[in-house]
Amino acid sequence: RAGGALRAFATLTTALVGAGASIQAQFISSANGNLSTPTVVLSGPVIAVANAAAGATLMDLPLPDVAQRYIGFQYVISGATTTGGTVTSALVGGSDRNSSTIPSNLGF
Repeated sequence: RAGGALRAFATLTTALVGAGASIQAQFISSANGNLSTPTVVLSGPVIAVANAAAGATLMDLPLPDVAQRYIGFQYVISGATTTGGTVTSALVGGSDRNSSTIPSNLGF
């Protein structure tokens, strides 16, 4: 189980490059360690390349309960081939926490 005050967060650290392209971040879970046959748990908005500058937020959503054992992020590129762009993703503590640290025993 994962959830509570955690959020799924993804941001572009360098701009997406590719005329006509778009990107969407997805938080996924799977029964398999290699994340094959994933279940999409959360989806961020589709961001067009014109709005996909460095620092653009791809996802910032509360993490719901997740029943499957393995979790991760995947990114869907649509519309055109891309030639650049990097993403940073993480599970982060929610803004309602008094502490900047996340407890180590979350029941994963």
